[in-house]
Amino acid sequence: MRNEISGDRAWHWTNRIAEFDRNIGSDGYLEALRYVEGELKRIGVSNTRVVELPYSQPSWTGISGELWITEPFERRLGSWADAGTAIAINSRSAKVSAELIDVGAGDRDSDYEGKDVTGKIVLACAALNRVYPLAVFRRGAAGVVTCAPKWPGPVWEFPDHIGWQTIPAQGENGREPTWAFSVSWRTAEELRDLLRGGRKVTARVEIETRLVTPGTMQMLIGTIPGSSVANEAIVYTAHLDHMRGGANDDASGCANLLEMARAFLTLVKQGKIRRPARDIQFWFAPEVFGEYAYFARYPEERKKILINLNQEMVGEDQTKLGSAAIFERAPWSLPTYLNDVVRHFSEHVVDTNVGTINQHERFSDPIFAAMGSRDHFFSFMVPFYPTSDHEVFVFGPIGIPAVHATCFPDYNLHSNRDTIYNVDATQLRRIALIFAAAGYFVSAADQKVLPGLTSEVSSGSLSLLAKMKGIAGRRALAGDRDAVSVVRETWRYGAACVRSVSHFGRSPLVEASARRLEAAGQLAEEEIAGLLEASGAGGSNAETSERRDAALMRPGWKASLAGIIAGRPRVLPAEPRMGNALLFETDSLINGRRTVLEIFQVVQAESWLGGSPYYGPVTLAQVVARMKALAGAGLVEIATVR
Repeated sequence: MRNEISGDRAWHWTNRIAEFDRNIGSDGYLEALRYVEGELKRIGVSNTRVVELPYSQPSWTGISGELWITEPFERRLGSWADAGTAIAINSRSAKVSAELIDVGAGDRDSDYEGKDVTGKIVLACAALNRVYPLAVFRRGAAGVVTCAPKWPGPVWEFPDHIGWQTIPAQGENGREPTWAFSVSWRTAEELRDLLRGGRKVTARVEIETRLVTPGTMQMLIGTIPGSSVANEAIVYTAHLDHMRGGANDDASGCANLLEMARAFLTLVKQGKIRRPARDIQFWFAPEVFGEYAYFARYPEERKKILINLNQEMVGEDQTKLGSAAIFERAPWSLPTYLNDVVRHFSEHVVDTNVGTINQHERFSDPIFAAMGSRDHFFSFMVPFYPTSDHEVFVFGPIGIPAVHATCFPDYNLHSNRDTIYNVDATQLRRIALIFAAAGYFVSAADQKVLPGLTSEVSSGSLSLLAKMKGIAGRRALAGDRDAVSVVRETWRYGAACVRSVSHFGRSPLVEASARRLEAAGQLAEEEIAGLLEASGAGGSNAETSERRDAALMRPGWKASLAGIIAGRPRVLPAEPRMGNALLFETDSLINGRRTVLEIFQVVQAESWLGGSPYYGPVTLAQVVARMKALAGAGLVEIATVR
């Protein structure tokens, strides 16, 4: 696999896919999908199908667009032909010439005081979802020229980025949506200089677009059939949709899927690897929306998938962008061997592609691409976060373990600067190799892998326990009485991960390893309890009415899978809000067996291990409020434990 995987081929595919304007359901998306399907067939994946799915938004296609100022002089400020982010999604066709009015940020009523913007073009730089209702729907502006950033922080840090924006698909206050045009912060400041000098500025906008209502989505699935094990597919995913450009996000992931498919088939044909026992599938989908719609329409399909490996933004040049390759673990709601399988292969690539002092900066097994960098491979594993297509698979009612590969930070995200010039063929090759090896290992796994896999998973679980023991020890000495329960949840989770290996066969080794982990966890628990006593705080958490009530509440999903998928996003989080990841995990832990107190204790342990900057805090009151909100929406039924 190491010798066959090519970062150069993946780089060329990235470049080609990035040329398409790939908004969901658009003409360009369909062209990209047909191109990828053709490439799958060309490399030998003959089993392909396109799945048509409903989409709640219009299918929007950008055709052309330009922004000019015509007074006090004539100058073209932007063109959709030059920047695929220039026209905001859902913009209507328009041909407008009007005075330009600067409203500053434009997201507060005070920004419009003393300014008549009716029929005029507004220049604003706050987030467009806050500007548009105030400027267009409430005050009748003709449209918006926006320099809103797509990255947290001051806009002047990236003065030439043109952000990818969206306006509402539906109107308000009797007014229909019109258009918005994105410019860089530098261009916006040049316009503001003219306006601050007291000069009247007239702008002209010409835009052509097409909307199709209702919209549709399309998902492409290619399959390499397995030889013997049915209904346990290995599913690789990458989202095909994006603006024109979007080289890292996510043409790179789609390209790596093509390259892995080519490598698998080539090696099987050459007799260097066996045909996988399980199906290997490659899904090219609209990000998150596509997979949710697929499982809502075909709920039985989730029972035919063993694991998911998702790739998004995997080709970033680490030197140019200051980024690292990141592998996101599956959440604790799905204890699995998969995290440690990916960790094993990623650690190998890191260990052999980061120079050390004794090697004099030489790599022990360099993995480069012919036209790629010779950079180090900086990479690490992080806790789960719902940021891409993998979130759909790990969502509790779907319940498929998934690991997500990405690179971060990327300051070009969702801007015109996400181009092929920031994609490194070497990094594409390394991540493709890690995921190809991990997926193939699982696809071929049987009884023979049990000793090695059990050892690997046990090692990973003991590492997590050791880390949590250190965190809990410090918190115990500070008098935090939850320190004991988080250690307990950690060893329980680790033991469940070890037992997940039994999917591939029976062996006393697995249960013995799980029991040794439980024994080590109980010793760690006793040690933390001793530290808590030494702090003067007493033992673990005393019974309170809040905890007693939570221990008697057992939530279970009441709605169908389609109903859950449709209804859950409408249930707003209670205040104070949990972070998105913990909110997602709280919902995923609902299974009709855990009590609300048990759900809280699991997410609290995940929160401690992930750290406050990553996850933020969580309280029992927040979890209780979330359960009641889901029950109030008719999605969950809360039984009383007797």
